[in-house]
Amino acid sequence: MAYPEFNESLEAPTLKEKMEPFIEMAKKIGLKKIGAVLLLLLVVTWFLLQPKAGSLEVSVVEKDSLKPLSASQVDLLDESGQKIGKSVLSDQGGFASFSNVPSTKNLDLRIDAGPSYKFSSSSVVLSSGEKKSTLVEVPRNWDIDLTLSSSDLVLGKGCSRNLAVTVKNNGESADVELVGDGVLKGLVTSAPLKIPKGLSSSVIARFTSPGDSSLDGDGSIRVKKSDSAASLHVKTVTPSELDVSPNSILLEVPPGKELRQLITLTNSGDEESIIDAVVAVGGDIEPFSEVALADSSPIKPGEKNLATLVSKIPNEALGKLVGWVTVTTPCKTYRAEVEYDVRKEAQ
Repeated sequence: MAYPEFNESLEAPTLKEKMEPFIEMAKKIGLKKIGAVLLLLLVVTWFLLQPKAGSLEVSVVEKDSLKPLSASQVDLLDESGQKIGKSVLSDQGGFASFSNVPSTKNLDLRIDAGPSYKFSSSSVVLSSGEKKSTLVEVPRNWDIDLTLSSSDLVLGKGCSRNLAVTVKNNGESADVELVGDGVLKGLVTSAPLKIPKGLSSSVIARFTSPGDSSLDGDGSIRVKKSDSAASLHVKTVTPSELDVSPNSILLEVPPGKELRQLITLTNSGDEESIIDAVVAVGGDIEPFSEVALADSSPIKPGEKNLATLVSKIPNEALGKLVGWVTVTTPCKTYRAEVEYDVRKEAQ
C-alpha cells in the first residue's frame, strides 16, 4: 500500500495567522466601539450579580404557648445597629411585614411586646430576593429564681423520677409550670401553680427518661413561657432491679393474732440508686394491715432496706385471706404475695 508523501506546506497556521481576521474586523469596527461594548457587558454583569432586596414577615408569639402577640413594636436593624425603615406594629395575628429588606446581610429584629414581656431580639439573614418568614418567641417578664434539690440526675432508661424545685417569685404573681430544655426537652412536666409576688414554693418536676435511647448531657428545667431556668445534668443507665425476699408469705394463724413480718429489699443493680420507693398493702388483708420502710434513704447498688408488714387478724376472721405487698420504684412495681389461713386451732 502506498502512502502520500509529507508536504511541509500543510503545517498548521500560527496564532498570529489565526488572529489576523479578528484584527482586521476590529480595525473596521473601531477599538473604541469594542471597548464600549465590553464596558456595557461588565456593567450589566455586575448589576445582575448584585443581591436583590427581599421581604420579611415576622410572627410574634408568646414563648411556648405560641399565642399571637398583637400591637408589638418590631424594628429591623442593619449590621451597624441602625434602624432600617420605620417600626412596624404586629397585627391581630401577631404578624409584622417588611419590604425592600437588604439581603445577604446579618440583620437584627428588636421586639417590644409591652410591659408583660421581655424586650427580645433575633437575628435573620435573607438570600437574594428571598421572601422569608420567621417566628420569634417572646418570654414573659417574670422575675423568678429556681433552685433544684440536685444538679445531677442518674436514673434508669424508661424510668421516672420526681425532683423538688424551689421557685422564688421576686416579681408579680405568676402561673408557674415547669418544662425541660436541652436534653430534657419534652421530658419534664409539673402541675401548674400560682405563686404570689415575693413568695417561694416547692414544685415537683417529674422527669421521664426515654426507654429507647441513652442520655448523658446537660439540660435545664425552666418556667414555662419564661427564660427562668436552672441547669441539670442527666445520665440514664440500665435500670436497677429490686430483689424482694420473701416474695410470698403463707401462714396459718388464729383469729385475733398480731403478725409482724420483715421483707428485705435489695438493690441488685450496678449504677442506679433506687429512690422514692413506695410500699403499700392490698387485697383481703388491707383493712387490718400496714407496711412501712425502715429507712427512707435511697437504696444504693448492693445495699438493702427493710419493709415491715404488720397485720392484726380480726377476732371474727376465718378461712383464707389473700393479699399482697407492693413495692413501687420509679421504674417498676414489685409484689410479694400474702396468704393467711385463719384457723381457730392454729398456734
